[in-house]
Amino acid sequence: MKEDSVYPYLPLRLSVKGSTGKRGIDMTKYLITSKHEPDDCLRALDEELAMGPKVLDKFVFGCKEGDHTGYAIVDVKSLSEALAMVPGFLQESACVTKVDKFTPAEIKSFHAKAA
Repeated sequence: MKEDSVYPYLPLRLSVKGSTGKRGIDMTKYLITSKHEPDDCLRALDEELAMGPKVLDKFVFGCKEGDHTGYAIVDVKSLSEALAMVPGFLQESACVTKVDKFTPAEIKSFHAKAA
């Protein structure tokens, strides 16, 4: 089943501008998930730390619970900028997804279009 046929009233791409960053640059929100093996845990954490404490601070990790994944929601200029926050050896397997928030009015309009 094609993804766009599940919710035909939702546009494939929303034409909502990203939030504006501190310098007036359009920013886009991305969800980053970056899995690693237990044996690579310290390497992944060390590489995140090497990018600086500001990058490390954006991530939360499930490692203590056995879920060796880093999660972050970031506001950046591009997908490649989001991917650059992932350790190099994990970039190929990382998942970086553009995400958006919906307002109550948008949800109401989706229902109206679906009716």
